[in-house]
Amino acid sequence: MPPSPRSAYFPPLDKCLTGDERLISWRTAYRSLSNPAYSGISALQSFLSDAESHNYLTNAHDPYLQPGSKTKSDFEAKTAPIHVAQCSNGDYDLEELKKDARWLSEQVNVEELVALRCVVLEWQQRAEDQLLASLAGSGSAVGGSELGASMLGASTTGFGASIIGNTATNEAGREETRRRRQLQLFLEEKSHILKVAVLLVNRAAVRDGASTGRSWVDDVASGLVEDMCSPTNRTAYEGFLSTCIENVEKVIRTADDSSKWPRIFTTDEAKQEMFASACFTDAASTMQLLLAILHLSPGAYIPSSSLVQAWYDLMKNVGFFANLAPSPAVPDPSAIQALASLVSLSILCLPAAILNIQDTASQLLGGVSSSIEDATRGVSYPDLRQNGTGSQLYINNDTCLREVNLTLHRAASPNGPLFLASPAIFAWSLLTSNIRDIAKLYQDAREQRRGGEDGDGSSPLARRTSREDMSTFEQQYALLQTLELDTEAQDDPPGYIARVAVDEMGVFGIMLELASTAATIWDADMAFVARSTLFELVREGMAIVSYSADVLRAVLSILAPAPASILTRELEETNLDGRLADRLLDSADMQLAVLSQAVARYPFELSPLLSLLTALATGSTKQAIGPTKLVKLLDTMPSLTLMVDQWFRAYQLENEDDNENNIALTEDLPLFISKQYERGFFAGGASKAITMGSGEDDTATNVLTIPAGTSGVVLKETRPLVLRLEHPHSALEYLGLLLSTILPTCELLPAPPMDADLDHSTAADIITLITALLKASLHQHSGVDESRHLLGRLSYALPEGQDIISVISDILETELLAHLDQSASEGSLNVLVACVEITYVLVSISPDRVWGSLHRSCLLGLAGGANALTAVVGGSEVPSGSFRFLTACVMLYGLLVHDAITGLVKRKPRTSKQSRGRFDSPMADQDVTSARTISAVLVAFQTVMADVWVGVGEWRFQRRGERSGIWMSLAALFEALLKAAYGVGEGKGVTTLLVPAAKMVVDGFGGQEGAVKSFGRLFGEGVGVEEAGLTSRERLCVVEQIGTAASFLTTLIRTTRMIDAETEVVNRAGALGRQLTKLMPAFAALMATDPAYKGCLSLLLAEVVQASNIITRASSSTNGSNETPSLLGQVSAEAGKQFLTVLSHLDRPLRALEAESSIWSFLAGVMESKQQWFAVYLLTGSLPRHRLNELTAPNGHKSLLTYALDQLSSLPTLEPDRAIGMLRFVSTCQTASPWATSQVRSHDTFLKNAVEWLSTLQPPNKKGATAQERLAISELRTAALLCSILAVGVHAGAEVGDRTVLKLLSPKLRFLVEEAGRVDTWNRSLHTKLEENFRRKFGGSGIEVVDFRSTKTGRRKSGDDEEEYDVEFADQVLGHEVAWLGLGGREKGFKEEFARANVNLALVGAQRELLSAWRALAATLSGCLGTGQKQENEELAQGLIKAVDRCLTANADPATDMDVPAMHEVVEIRAEMAFAILSRLVALRVEDDGMKGLLFTAFDVVMKVGGDYAVATAQEGVGYWRTALQVLYLAIQPHVYMASGHSTRSTNGTSSTAETKAEFLDPAVAGVLVEIVAKVVAPGFRALCGNLHTSIDMAQPADFALLTAILRAVLSVKGIEAVHAQIAEAVASSSVVRGALSLYSWSDRLAENMSGDGEQDPIYGELSILFLVALSTVPTVAEQMALSGVLAQLASANLSNYFRKPNGKSPFDEPRRMFAIWSEGFLPLALNLLDAVGAPVAADVATFLNSFPPQLQRAEMALENRVPSVRHPHAGAVTLGLVSEAHNLCLVAHLLSVLVAHAADAGIDANDIPALLFDAVKVREDVVGLARQRTSLASRIVAVGEREEVWARTSAGGTDNVLLAKVVREIEGVVAWGGDEGGNQ
Repeated sequence: MPPSPRSAYFPPLDKCLTGDERLISWRTAYRSLSNPAYSGISALQSFLSDAESHNYLTNAHDPYLQPGSKTKSDFEAKTAPIHVAQCSNGDYDLEELKKDARWLSEQVNVEELVALRCVVLEWQQRAEDQLLASLAGSGSAVGGSELGASMLGASTTGFGASIIGNTATNEAGREETRRRRQLQLFLEEKSHILKVAVLLVNRAAVRDGASTGRSWVDDVASGLVEDMCSPTNRTAYEGFLSTCIENVEKVIRTADDSSKWPRIFTTDEAKQEMFASACFTDAASTMQLLLAILHLSPGAYIPSSSLVQAWYDLMKNVGFFANLAPSPAVPDPSAIQALASLVSLSILCLPAAILNIQDTASQLLGGVSSSIEDATRGVSYPDLRQNGTGSQLYINNDTCLREVNLTLHRAASPNGPLFLASPAIFAWSLLTSNIRDIAKLYQDAREQRRGGEDGDGSSPLARRTSREDMSTFEQQYALLQTLELDTEAQDDPPGYIARVAVDEMGVFGIMLELASTAATIWDADMAFVARSTLFELVREGMAIVSYSADVLRAVLSILAPAPASILTRELEETNLDGRLADRLLDSADMQLAVLSQAVARYPFELSPLLSLLTALATGSTKQAIGPTKLVKLLDTMPSLTLMVDQWFRAYQLENEDDNENNIALTEDLPLFISKQYERGFFAGGASKAITMGSGEDDTATNVLTIPAGTSGVVLKETRPLVLRLEHPHSALEYLGLLLSTILPTCELLPAPPMDADLDHSTAADIITLITALLKASLHQHSGVDESRHLLGRLSYALPEGQDIISVISDILETELLAHLDQSASEGSLNVLVACVEITYVLVSISPDRVWGSLHRSCLLGLAGGANALTAVVGGSEVPSGSFRFLTACVMLYGLLVHDAITGLVKRKPRTSKQSRGRFDSPMADQDVTSARTISAVLVAFQTVMADVWVGVGEWRFQRRGERSGIWMSLAALFEALLKAAYGVGEGKGVTTLLVPAAKMVVDGFGGQEGAVKSFGRLFGEGVGVEEAGLTSRERLCVVEQIGTAASFLTTLIRTTRMIDAETEVVNRAGALGRQLTKLMPAFAALMATDPAYKGCLSLLLAEVVQASNIITRASSSTNGSNETPSLLGQVSAEAGKQFLTVLSHLDRPLRALEAESSIWSFLAGVMESKQQWFAVYLLTGSLPRHRLNELTAPNGHKSLLTYALDQLSSLPTLEPDRAIGMLRFVSTCQTASPWATSQVRSHDTFLKNAVEWLSTLQPPNKKGATAQERLAISELRTAALLCSILAVGVHAGAEVGDRTVLKLLSPKLRFLVEEAGRVDTWNRSLHTKLEENFRRKFGGSGIEVVDFRSTKTGRRKSGDDEEEYDVEFADQVLGHEVAWLGLGGREKGFKEEFARANVNLALVGAQRELLSAWRALAATLSGCLGTGQKQENEELAQGLIKAVDRCLTANADPATDMDVPAMHEVVEIRAEMAFAILSRLVALRVEDDGMKGLLFTAFDVVMKVGGDYAVATAQEGVGYWRTALQVLYLAIQPHVYMASGHSTRSTNGTSSTAETKAEFLDPAVAGVLVEIVAKVVAPGFRALCGNLHTSIDMAQPADFALLTAILRAVLSVKGIEAVHAQIAEAVASSSVVRGALSLYSWSDRLAENMSGDGEQDPIYGELSILFLVALSTVPTVAEQMALSGVLAQLASANLSNYFRKPNGKSPFDEPRRMFAIWSEGFLPLALNLLDAVGAPVAADVATFLNSFPPQLQRAEMALENRVPSVRHPHAGAVTLGLVSEAHNLCLVAHLLSVLVAHAADAGIDANDIPALLFDAVKVREDVVGLARQRTSLASRIVAVGEREEVWARTSAGGTDNVLLAKVVREIEGVVAWGGDEGGNQ
């Protein structure tokens, strides 16, 4: 069947070849299904749900069709030119692929499309395979050559040599290598189809009927089972089973006969091994499938005879695979052998078969009829001879019975027993024994009838019975007694083979091995199926087998097959171990045969009972309330079985007539004796045994002594006697007391001869049982309470002052000291392991007891002395290679870290002010462990574990997974410690307790080469895990190991970066990054090995790159090397090329969102760093040729930049996180490379579609649900990144004159203009209530909400998605509080509030991000104004004006909440954005109506801030205030250069019209301008003057200049004269003139602080005088100034004395600013006063200027054409200031002369006006001379100051520069004045 056009199994070929789609191989599907982390991958779900995939799985045993005309036509259609064509720049050869597909189809006889898919898979996976081969062949290694000798070398040997050797060889060589890989891939795909089917069917078999916790995988599995074999349809079910058996037979036959192989696999040895291995793999998988399907069978199902006979015929032929030896094709035959044994057992369906036989017999013997047909008439049982399909059940088929019987009897032959067949043999004996027993009943009944008939004695001999007279069962039994059997077996075939199976073949030992094998090599589901099959055999077998040690060991192996550590036997999701234990506890037969027998031997045989109860504890958690079933059993033990000494006579016989050996004690029988009376006891002094009662219940619960009169029975009559005594008591008390006797300080001993000294093995078993019971109790409804009750019962019989915890602690201490003294006994290590394991559990029950015990213990050496932990590990475990004690200690440390974290708040003492809550525990005030103790224990543990980490890589381990387990546990707990200590509060506040231990982690790994080197082997183990012979369970363990280690390193780098952020030299993060860079070969190999590694390693590599950049910058600052460590430099050129190709696949085909986001983050980090070659590949898809030497760069590879742009072209359909990752990468590329910007701008659809998407966005809903808020967050972040990309694109286009992006964007700015400036989603109520309620609840513990804010270490996600509050950490710390989780319903807990707060903060943060990006884009757009057509400019200008208005309106909005996090930054961004845009608009003198309206919003912004500098006490506030004033200044400018009448507001709320006269000033505008002077300029100036008294930083000169500029702008507005009176009134009321004069008066003292070179800088004097000049332009204000004597005050100021010094102050004299005060201040002020006041002020002006005679004299000579000299170097120089000075003085002189002439008219005596001591006529002549000498004027002009130097360099048109033009204008002003008044009269 051809695939559908969009098939997930085989997508369109063109998509596969262009890289848009990558095929999911069956191997990838199998690995992903085996990894629970991939259960949520949608691509995997689509693949397995695809109809074609489902069809292959349904026929997994033989999935492929043979080639034919139909398959050929499908192939031609798939590869037709209309569907796929050869691309000119593609890196594939379509014809080659088609040719290879046809070749493969022909060679392996498979349909062409299947072959094509394999060929495409090989082509797509070629980079991964070649990368592994390159790394193995080139010797690229972790820190040297280690990697080449690791698994990597072995895993790639198959391809490695050929790939590397043939890289540059001829075409034939490449073809041979390619086709070899295609053959192997075909076999792998076929095998993994079967493996996936097995995995799914096993899942369905184990989880069948489970309604909770189901996922899509369970649905797929259920559907597969139904379509594959449908257990409810017997015909289909048996047909599938039969097909499986036939397939196994076919595969085995093919594997043994190479003539049946495809010829291609017989050409060389490697291919032969490849094919043979695939055959045996398929055989094993098919048998697994067969076993799982049999497990799914209905309870009453019995197979047909043909099915059973077919299987046993196969087993007879292969000898149950007993002779299968290890070989290259089958490295480990134990799996196949175990499967053969298990299927042989399972196919008999023993429980159903026995039940069927017994039911049939019960009906027949009930007298219904002698015929089976009559017996079953009217009964609901199925036809006893037919199975519903027309074939007989195997138990009713004579031929089948005979053949199976012969096969199994021969397997049990003593000449060559097939031990693997023993379970089936034992099952057959059980089944046939039922037939035998029923047959004998029939025979006995017939004999009785005959005896009655012959009662008259006429026929003394029994008549011969014919076959026709025999019942069915007799006939069957006769068949079983076939003559082909041995003579011994003929008499009783069932009994014979049962005896052989049990006694000679050791069937229970075989069952033990099978259970262990299943648990070791198969996944949990398959292992459970196998163990469940064995369990049923044991349950049925106990009918003929007595309880024994072998039986118990088999049962234990089935219940708990691999108890390496009881801590690792955690209940799985499906509680598989518990299910088997529950089945035993629910089975009356099993309880009677096993559990009751073990209990009956207590305490005589104690260890078996302890082991059995330990195994059953996993299933004893069904009862949700109260003690567990096993605890109840132990607490109410009815009897004891014990051995008494050989002299024991203290009993008497009872009921002797019954002959049952009943007795009664005549004296008390002690169970324990005191050590001091031990000798007396042996001498008959039993009466000296102590007795310790238990109060009123002594008779029932005494475990010290059995009282006289107790009845019992003698079980063993030979001495010493064994008695069972009916003595009700608590076995818990007995075990607790018995355990205490192992202590040297204990006063008791077990009474002889019952183990006078408790051995270490039994002690370990007791502790292990207690641990298991405690773990089971913790799963109860009130787990901790039940556990404490259990501990109390165990402690009840102990002496006062002791409890079971103290006993175990003392035992641990005793054994540790023995190891320190090197005097440990045998079994001591087991006791230590058990003690540590129970300590682990006790942490959850009584943590403070554990902390105190460890602090006193020698385990860590805190009490002084040696460290016993290292002594035990180094002395006992390292030599043996078994590390159970170390594993337990590692897990204990991990739980202690967890408890320390969870107790951070719980252990804090309450303050007296904090009341007890309703739900608080009454134990809350009890004594708790001190923080010092906890910290000391953690530090001591961490010291040891740091050494363990390094040692684990060097030690030899017996068990393969033990090393991985230790590494994984250590990495996880190290990371947990770092996140807890530094993830919130940066190591301060609530987490201070954890910092010392966490600091040791940082110090131990931060850049330390030895510690980092251990990661080399750790990561190396992850390479080639499939090829290393690991089971799926072991492979998954290694995958988790790699992921955990990578996560730890990621957190470690983040932590070191955060801690060392202030360091300016080479820091630890940089050193760590450099060390990890050396592991690049391992990282590259891991990414090629398994997609599961890509996500975690990408995050790690992103941190490594950033850390490497840190060391580079630090090296640069210390004159070190500035070269960034190259990632690609760590591998060969070929490996680097292939690694980049692998990385370019991202996480396709699975497309796990988290992994792909991590990869994009890594790639963005690469672009930000100096990884040149790496960056070039990301941008172009190829490497620089000089890097590859002679290697050819890959052609036709689509670069990752192009791929990202292609994907982003469909932005609305992408997952938000995936889109954000791609956009961040594209943005980074643009920042790093102009070429990338060109690529982005030239892309066909990206920008167009992105801008279109941007224009359709809607603002976030402030009251939306959490899901809506999350979507809004993603949209806003996406929009922000798009703005950044567009900003770069617009800027780049503007540089080259390309307005394409600008034209695309301008019409689509609606969303950005309207919404991008808003940051209004802050939920004030939520955060306020959260803080208040949290403070009310936890304030007494000294914690606040802010204590849970995340740092870089604690962030849960990459990039910008981290949580503000670390909810996971808070959940650990506060999880014990009811208030944290809430009570449900409306009673929401803090956890939900924290989560909501995080979402809201993220939403606010997303708005901030968009605002920042919009600012950059808007500034870039404003820079494009004036460069295009008029209409485009007007459209863009209107949009930008609206943007400015929105920003200013948002800042002015009274509802803006400044308590929002970073809101100060937000308002500053908006203000800066408005300033940037407005600056450009004003510079271009844009005359849009909206320009004038900005004045009102700008003024509102200023008013909201507060109105003057007095409120801006913080530096941040001053910065925003300055920006607001700058915007206000710019907003005034349109009213200056535009005609009056254009505004957006008026006094009556209506808009003014353009028809208003030019000189008309809109009343609304006028009012605002007056308000600006009254409320901004005047108070602002006074506030600045006041600030100077406190801090000069709060009153910068620029602030004064800004206010002056605003004042000048206001006074420059057209029509401002209409409100001069109001302005004057505002100035008068503010006393600002007095403030300016005051500032001038002490500006000389401020001048001393304004220059750093020893010279004074009277800048404040200049600023004050300029401000006065600006005010004096208002006539009314000038009059006020004249009346107040402003000139006299200025003249009397100290600063003015500079002008009285000899020669005055010229522009060239220091301080140069004094000349500006004179020319731009004093003189214009004098002119303004004369103009406004006239004659009344003339005398004051003349007097004022005459008070500076040296200055006036200098001015007279300033413009003389003199020759410079050494004394006067600037003689003859002309400056703009000198000419301006001359102009102003001439005007003053002219005005004074005019006023003198008309003094009388003003009522003033002209004589009162002194003459100005200035020769204006002479000066005018000098100026006229300059005007005449225009040619030489330019050479005389000297630029003074930076501004004039710029003017001198700026052309003003023609040959003049700006400075010259300004000088000429001043000269022309002087020349135009033609009067001859003034001067020396």
